[in-house]
Amino acid sequence: MIVFLAVIVILAVTYVIGPTVKIDVTTYPVSLPEDLELYLSQTEQNADLTIRDVAKKIVWANPEKKDRTKISLIYLHGYTATLMETHPLTEMIAKKLNANIFYTRLKGHGETKERFAEATANDWLSDTLEAWEIGKRIGDEVIIIATSTGATLATWLALTQPVDQLKALIFISPNFWPADKTAPILLWPWGVQIAKLTTGGEYHPWEPLNEGQEKYWMCSPSIRTSAQVVGLADYVNSLDIKELKAPVLVLYSELDDVVSVPKIKEKFELMGSPLKRLVAVNSENNPSKHVLAGDIVGFHTTEFVREKIEEYLFSQNLIP
Repeated sequence: MIVFLAVIVILAVTYVIGPTVKIDVTTYPVSLPEDLELYLSQTEQNADLTIRDVAKKIVWANPEKKDRTKISLIYLHGYTATLMETHPLTEMIAKKLNANIFYTRLKGHGETKERFAEATANDWLSDTLEAWEIGKRIGDEVIIIATSTGATLATWLALTQPVDQLKALIFISPNFWPADKTAPILLWPWGVQIAKLTTGGEYHPWEPLNEGQEKYWMCSPSIRTSAQVVGLADYVNSLDIKELKAPVLVLYSELDDVVSVPKIKEKFELMGSPLKRLVAVNSENNPSKHVLAGDIVGFHTTEFVREKIEEYLFSQNLIP
């Protein structure tokens, strides 16, 4: 009996002190050179991009002058996706607002499977800070359009950084928590190892909906990197969202099977913004019930989403 109890204690201690997901939220100020396009070109040359057209880039409202606009847009894409995720939604909004755009590329995305597996939440926080600094350089005020985990990152930015130039947040299917009920396992001690054992591998492939998604998404993310996404959502959930004061529009689908719809509604109610709006999007006819705009998987609701974004911005007098 004593031996049995000793074994149980040893197993319990081994479990409790086992490896867990660590989210490093340490960030450093971003210093940008005068020539942003040269900087971005040099930065992206160091990436092992498998698709060159998803590199970080600025889309100028006036390509000849490349001057600063009153409003600039930043697009933060979701986990496994790229800037093509909701394309051409952001360009449509930018044309209406005469706004410059900065498209970021979260580390690992658009790269090889091996490079993707090395990316961490801390890398993505740094990418978000860089995007914010570039957005401020190319516009007097900044609107962030963010999808899924991009919205997780934008929430972190708005709650932890000085964002005086933030005009509005536009969230599409924000990832405040995954819909997958087994996701919390990844945060347990030995959670990543348990997931690898139960799934039988390092990677967790999923079937793309079409050729466009196969090209522009990472369809075989590593379990370790997915754990970083869950850990990031867990960390952002620990922040006081009542302190989110910026105007915010949240677009979501009741049919979303990627992120938790109840958590979206819960977080929306807690947001401290006096100018917040929640809009349900009928994604029944879309290939994706999660990505609610774009030519690849959200095309049935692109126009609806565009109209709701523009209506919100103009009705709240957010556009000069």
